[in-house]
Order: sequence, then structure tokens, then C-alpha cells
Amino acid sequence: MYRERRSRAVDTTETAVLETLGSSGPLRAIDVAAEIDAHPVRVDRICARLRSEGYVSAIGGGVYALTAAGERALEAARTDEEPD
Repeated sequence: MYRERRSRAVDTTETAVLETLGSSGPLRAIDVAAEIDAHPVRVDRICARLRSEGYVSAIGGGVYALTAAGERALEAARTDEEPD
């Protein structure tokens, strides 16, 4: 059974992953890594963590997509980055 987890603030690299998935649609972790200039293994681990927290979903074949919870986390991260 799916249980919603408490949300937490996402870090800069996680935000970059969420932004890339949000703007480019479902992608493989290696493609996200190329887009944000990060190591593919690191991005794959981030995607796995974001998946466990409900922010992204695994479509299959190593492809990840942003979820509604991921969209909310991304919006919260953007709001935090805006100057007062």
C-alpha cells in the first residue's frame, strides 16, 4: 500500500533533476546526467531516492518521470530560491 511520506526540501542537484524531468519529460538517468552535467551514477542514485520519496516514478528501462508530488517539490524549491 502506498503511503504518502512527509515532504522535505530538495537539494540543488535534486532540483536540477526535477527541473530536467519537468521540462523534458520522461528521461533515462544517463540523459538527465548529460543535461545537468553530473555523473550518471550520482543521478541514478538521486532518481532512486526521489522515487522512494514519491517525487519521480520509474516507467521502465531506466526511464524516470516527474510525479505530482515532484511538481510540488519543484515549485517549493523555486519559491525558496526567489529573492524577497
